[in-house]
Amino acid sequence: MDGVDETATAVEHRPIGMVFQDYLLFEHLSALDNVAFGPRCQGAGRTEARSRAAELLDHMDLADHAHARPRQLSGGQAQRVALARALAVRPRLLLLDEPMAALDASTRIDVRARLRHLLEDFDGVTVLVTHDPLDAMVLADRIAVIESGRVVQRGEPAEVARRPRTSYVARLVGLNLFRGRGEGSRSPWRPVRTGTASPGSRCANRTRAPPWWPSRRARWPCTRSTPMAARATCGG
Repeated sequence: MDGVDETATAVEHRPIGMVFQDYLLFEHLSALDNVAFGPRCQGAGRTEARSRAAELLDHMDLADHAHARPRQLSGGQAQRVALARALAVRPRLLLLDEPMAALDASTRIDVRARLRHLLEDFDGVTVLVTHDPLDAMVLADRIAVIESGRVVQRGEPAEVARRPRTSYVARLVGLNLFRGRGEGSRSPWRPVRTGTASPGSRCANRTRAPPWWPSRRARWPCTRSTPMAARATCGG
């Protein structure tokens, strides 16, 4: 890591932070002492460790809950304490194991937004494991999709969403995937021009598509021998 082999380094001294799916906070410690635990293991004094922990909790808007025990915290608050604990060791590698899987939908939105803000300021490397494609799209700079134990696609979120390589990836990003071969570069069908507006008016160039015409949200790649993907709509 950063050119240094950390294999022989004691676990407590490795520059790695970990956030678990189920938080795994120490029930007998306050939120403040949970966050200070990592720095203490690295040799920091009690005052220094608590000062660093208090700063992180304040950054997470949890300063008022610094002395609360884990059972007194909501799911979102406990997850933010777990994230602060992981960041307290000043890691170069941050591992996130489905960090929002145990949260309800409304709490997940708030925690995801906060996590995105924190990761933008984090100068290390983050590895996020998730089954929620929205988490991946919002939080990641690059995505690797694993299907049946193998990586089937990797790339930037926008590219993966635009050009899914398998039906599994297409379902993850909310697309319908139609496989086939395109003949020619343009469709022979044309929208039907309607209206009697005078030339030069704003309405003169408007067209009305027949009912079967794809909506403007549909995306039809024009390259030959490539899957055609259309964004899923209510009509399927």
